[in-house]
Amino acid sequence: MSDRLFDLTQHGGGPESVTHSIAEVVDIAAGAVRAALPREVWVRGEISDLKNDRGRGGSLYFALVDTEEGRGRFRLPVTLFPSNRAKVNRRLREAGGTVRMSDGLDVRLRGRIEVYPPRSTVQLVMSDIDPSHTLGTLAISRDALLQSLAAEGLLEANGRCPLSPSPQRIGLVTSAKSAACKDFLQELQGSGLAWTVLLADTRVQGATAERSIARAVSRLATHNVDAIAVVRGGGARTDLASFDAEAVARAIATCGVPVLTGIGHEIDDSVADTVAHSALKTPTACAGALIDRVLGFLGSAEQTYRSITQLSDLAVERQTHRLEQLAGRTTAAASVAATREHQRLTSYEWSLRSLTEAKVMADHHRLDNLARRLGPAATRALRDTDRTLEHIDARIRALDPQWLLSRGWSITRNASGEVVRGVGDATAGDLVSIEVADGRIDAVVEPTQASTAANDPGAS
Repeated sequence: MSDRLFDLTQHGGGPESVTHSIAEVVDIAAGAVRAALPREVWVRGEISDLKNDRGRGGSLYFALVDTEEGRGRFRLPVTLFPSNRAKVNRRLREAGGTVRMSDGLDVRLRGRIEVYPPRSTVQLVMSDIDPSHTLGTLAISRDALLQSLAAEGLLEANGRCPLSPSPQRIGLVTSAKSAACKDFLQELQGSGLAWTVLLADTRVQGATAERSIARAVSRLATHNVDAIAVVRGGGARTDLASFDAEAVARAIATCGVPVLTGIGHEIDDSVADTVAHSALKTPTACAGALIDRVLGFLGSAEQTYRSITQLSDLAVERQTHRLEQLAGRTTAAASVAATREHQRLTSYEWSLRSLTEAKVMADHHRLDNLARRLGPAATRALRDTDRTLEHIDARIRALDPQWLLSRGWSITRNASGEVVRGVGDATAGDLVSIEVADGRIDAVVEPTQASTAANDPGAS
């Protein structure tokens, strides 16, 4: 901008004596701006507060804010009139439709700097856009992010998460009202398989999209899902910028659940695709990959079942044939063995019969001899036994306590029932019982008696 100073005295007197209206001041400012920037200029910034004012002939209003760090958030209002909008749209189409103006987008715009009198503000009347600047900025940011993730070993981290052979509990990250969501769910429903889908309704475009997507991925990972699908329909390259954001990339890379992406069209490729477990080209293809995996698992299970059945049938058939052979051989062998054993038993029978008759006759003679000898011996043994029993009976009667008591003896016991065998077994005052032939006498030990008994060797 020019450093030229404008002299207010040129517009009606000295600065201290002249009073200007607001309109005059705005005109002076506008003239200063036109003098300082007489031609159109290129301005770089980040789009903010984009509004499409169709009620005023299709004009587009937004602001540019600084993207350079440390400079604060300077704002420059921008107006794109319908007369220039056609040119801008043509420029965007020439870039292959890869850039679409939206909040948060870093752009390089061409236009004329003017002062807008009704609001007394400086604005840019936009006339052109440089799509290559935006695409270059996105590419630089994307490459820097990929290099950072690669240095941290995160590019393949999610790819190492094991994917279930039959993933049927799916977390879905997308906009609930989008065509991508509809296509994904219809593809699953048309498979005829049983699915459980936990939908996280998420913004997939705009300034808040990247935080919304990252939170949805992290939240679904805590809900015991087999896999998480992140899908979005096609659009301009800038519409998909949220999927090149660092927050989204890190959420997917560090997720403990396999993440499958189906973002945009077949030609689209994002950082989210790079760090995901599996990257599919479209939302429909993402659902199709899940269906194919489940069907593949079911097919493998069915093939395994058929193989087991066939092997089992073959094994049963072989064993049946083997058993039939064994049964035939066993029957023949049993018949031969039975014949042989019958002959052997018949021979044993005749031999045994002859031996038994001889043995019986010999035993009969031996028993007759023993009977003749046993009579006298038994008589003598009985007499000897009678005499022995008489002696034993006499000895038992002599040792019987009751017999001794009947002869005048007695048994003295203390209070514990123990027999008093001497003076030392009783103490003065003890209660004792004296057992005699016809009963029991209770008594108390007297001191004099105890002393006398203790001093008299002849006491009994």
